[in-house]
Amino acid sequence: MPSRAATRFGTVAVFCADCAYSVIGQPAFLPARRLFPAEPHPATPVHDRTGAERAEHDAQQGGELLEERGHPRTPSARVIVPALPFPSMTDTTRFADHAVLITGAARGIGAAVARRLAEEGARVLLTDRDGPEVEETAARLRGLGHTARALACDVADRAAVEAAVAAAVAAFGALDVLVNCAASCTPDTPLFEDGPDDAWDRDLDITLTGTYRCCRAALPHLAASGRGAIVSIGSVNGLQDFGNHGYSAAKAGLGSLTRTLAGHAAARGVRVNLVTPGTVRTSAWEGRDADLEAIRPLYPLGRVGEPEDIAAAVAFLASRDAAWITGTTLVVDGGLTAVNTGFRAARGGWDDE
Repeated sequence: MPSRAATRFGTVAVFCADCAYSVIGQPAFLPARRLFPAEPHPATPVHDRTGAERAEHDAQQGGELLEERGHPRTPSARVIVPALPFPSMTDTTRFADHAVLITGAARGIGAAVARRLAEEGARVLLTDRDGPEVEETAARLRGLGHTARALACDVADRAAVEAAVAAAVAAFGALDVLVNCAASCTPDTPLFEDGPDDAWDRDLDITLTGTYRCCRAALPHLAASGRGAIVSIGSVNGLQDFGNHGYSAAKAGLGSLTRTLAGHAAARGVRVNLVTPGTVRTSAWEGRDADLEAIRPLYPLGRVGEPEDIAAAVAFLASRDAAWITGTTLVVDGGLTAVNTGFRAARGGWDDE
C-alpha cells in the first residue's frame, strides 16, 4: 500500500509494485507531469514575481503547451513543473560551518548558489570580475543575516585566483566547497572561418582554464578540510549543438576536467562534480522575453530554467547527501537533451497513441 511522509519535501507519495493508484488519487501509470496538484507551492517573492504568480503563469503556459502538442486544455492535465519559490523549505543546517568560495557570483546562477548555500548555513565568499556588483550581492545576503564576503576576482588571472582562495581561508579558517560559475560566451560570427582567435581564447581562458586555475588553487585546502567538494557549472552546449563554438568547447572541456580531477582528488577526500543547465533565465536574456518564449516549447517540462533550479542541484552535489557521488555530470535542463521534442511533434503528438 502507498504511504505518506510529511518532510521538508511536503507530502510524499510512496508506491508499491502491486498498487495502481497513488495517494493523491490518480492512476499511478499516468505521466508524472499530470500528478502535480493544482494548488501552487507556498510562495515567497522571487525576482519580480511571487511564487504564486509564477505558478499561475506556469499553469497558463502549461495549458498552451498542451494545445501545441495536440491535447485539449483541461484543469487536470498539467504539463509543466512549476519553478519552486526560493528558499523552498531548505535545510538551514546542511552547510553549517562550511566555508564556500563561489566564482561568477555577482548575479544569475552564481548569486542564486550563494544565497542557497548561505540559507543552508554556509559562510560564503562571492567573487566576480565586477567588484561593485558582487559586493552589492554579498551585502544583500548580509542583510538577510548571513555570513557573506565579496572580492573582485578575474579567473583569467592566476594571481587573483590564488589571492581569492587565500582570502577565503583567512576569513573562514578553512575552505570546504568551491563552486565554479564564472564563464564567457562570445556570439558566433556568421561564418565559422571568420571567427577571431581572441574571442575563442577568451571563452576558453575564462570558462575552462579559469575553472582549472580555481581548482588548482583550492584543492590543497579542500583536501585539508576532510569534506571538500568542487561543483562546476557546465552547459547543455557541451553535450549537443546549440552554437557558440568557443563557449561550447569550453563547457565540453569541463566535463572531461571533472572526470579526470575526480579521479585524482578522490584519494584526497575531495569530490568533483558538474551541473549542466539548459536555458536559464538570467541577465544574459534580459530584454529577450520573446526569445525565451520561442524556445519554451522545446523543453518537455514546459518552461526554461530559473537560477534557483541550478542552485538546488549545486547544493545537493556539494552536500553530504551526495557523499558517494564524484566525477558525474548532473544534467538540469527540463528534459531538453533527453527528449526529442521535434521528432515527437512531427509524429503528431506528445504522447504515444
